[in-house]
Amino acid sequence: TGLFSMIPDTALYKTFFITELLSAVQSCIGDHRKQSSLQANFSELLSSEQNGEEMLELLIRETEKDMQMLMESMEKEDHQTTTLLVHHLLPLWEIVRVDVPLRELCQMLAEGNEMKNEKVLNAVNRVIVTGKQLIIQATEKIKEEGYE
Repeated sequence: TGLFSMIPDTALYKTFFITELLSAVQSCIGDHRKQSSLQANFSELLSSEQNGEEMLELLIRETEKDMQMLMESMEKEDHQTTTLLVHHLLPLWEIVRVDVPLRELCQMLAEGNEMKNEKVLNAVNRVIVTGKQLIIQATEKIKEEGYE
């Protein structure tokens, strides 16, 4: 039997992994999230950089790595690693002004919410979606600036 079904053709069955849950949630809210996405502002990040392309490529690589680590820490229900990762990401995401989802997740973790709490899972999903959008926007910025 289905654990839950948010829309037709989207269901999870016991037992499932956190990554499957996050994927199901993302498929249910994907289009809505795209419409309300945060727009990164790279001006402060690049203002004193001599090599903007290198900085943006580093941002892309690190964000990809961090999103993977976030999914793994959630799957392991590792509250400490997840909290450390959020605090690691926060300063950079503040600079590019996409920190709102991270702040929400940080607050939930500080309140001691369980890792499988629906609110925490939704907050993690918003962080992952924002990370993906940040990667896309940084890639577009590289092309826009003619670095390639």
